[in-house]
Amino acid sequence: FPYTTLFRSSFVHKAILLPKDFETEYAALLKSMLPNPESNFVNSANKKFKDAFEADCIANGKTMLTPAEYDLAIQMRDLANNNEVSGPILKSLTQREEELKWEFCGFKWHGHVDGKNNDLIIEIKTVGDVRPKKIKWEVEDNKWHWQHALYGIPNGVSKHLTICLDEKGGIAVYEFNSYKIQLAIAELTSLMASFKMCLENNLWHRSEERRVGKECRSRWS
Repeated sequence: FPYTTLFRSSFVHKAILLPKDFETEYAALLKSMLPNPESNFVNSANKKFKDAFEADCIANGKTMLTPAEYDLAIQMRDLANNNEVSGPILKSLTQREEELKWEFCGFKWHGHVDGKNNDLIIEIKTVGDVRPKKIKWEVEDNKWHWQHALYGIPNGVSKHLTICLDEKGGIAVYEFNSYKIQLAIAELTSLMASFKMCLENNLWHRSEERRVGKECRSRWS
């Protein structure tokens, strides 16, 4: 199975936000489940069990994870839900993985917010390193504040949080203040004005408009 960051993000999000759905949608063949766990799949009983397990996954529409992927999902699920900061935030959510549709600058938008309640929206990110300097770079490079600003338009919440986790067991909760959200709205408004000008005047051959078009393809959609 091809391993991608998007695929990892998908099953980790499901494990953290909707653990019951995770168990019904994903499966992993762990060594402890085999008839002869000390042996490999050369063992006829183990191979027979593996074939039956894979057939059952296909029949029930489950996505198979490697043991390492499954362990990572469980590790991050427990880390996020048991942490003294992120745990209460996750428990306070009234909606999880909700689809949103809204209008902004004359365009129709849609996306999925990881979680929200009446006061806040959250996003969950798996990153290489949760140290503050690294997270600051991720925010600027991947425009996380743009994502929060856009998701805040149909929600009208006052707090914007991102829960960041890494594979080393690190976790951090990053809050976007009102200045950062307002800055994002200003940046997006300017960008969309340029984008609209490109559409209306067929200016895609110019280098600046090509840059605008490229920036409009969100890296976190």
